[in-house]
Amino acid sequence: MKKIFLSSIILLMGCFACGAQDDPITPGAALLFKNVGGNLTNSEKNEIFNLSQFEVSKDGTQFSLIGDEGTAEYPFDVRIYPLDINLDGTAEVIVIWGNTYTSGGYGHNTTIFIKNTAGNYEANFGFPSDLILTAPKNQRYPDILLGGPGFEPYTIYRWNGKIYDYTSDEIAQDKADKLGPIYDIEDASKKYIASLKN
Repeated sequence: MKKIFLSSIILLMGCFACGAQDDPITPGAALLFKNVGGNLTNSEKNEIFNLSQFEVSKDGTQFSLIGDEGTAEYPFDVRIYPLDINLDGTAEVIVIWGNTYTSGGYGHNTTIFIKNTAGNYEANFGFPSDLILTAPKNQRYPDILLGGPGFEPYTIYRWNGKIYDYTSDEIAQDKADKLGPIYDIEDASKKYIASLKN
């Protein structure tokens, strides 16, 4: 009787342990997040890869868009930047991707993956531009300025509680510099990742 009880306890503990394990990372997500630090789980990496609509290129080193034969011929690189842009302890993921085929003369698109209230990532932006992050505001998403060549004055996007939404507001570059710190995405991501190690 003791053996049956003990075996049942061990089996039950094994079931709980299996439920706590992370999903295996898919090959596409593994390539997408290769050499990217941070604390994203394999499940989160898989989710972002699936939402991106990327597929691994024929040579296995770059990406194309699912169902787009042109990008299969002209694959592109992707840069990933985990960053907590609203200081709530949950990583948002900034993805800079593309080339002149996908993004015209601009050369890249920028997408931000942000978790919704159900805990699932959703894509914001995704078009050719540089996103300029203003100072985070105490668990509030910062305004984002669309910048880069041809974007003067900057267009302001504001968090509406669910997504970043276009506003008719514009700001000149010299006035944008007075908004407070403007964050370089790559540097901010490095600082964020380093803070997780402490």
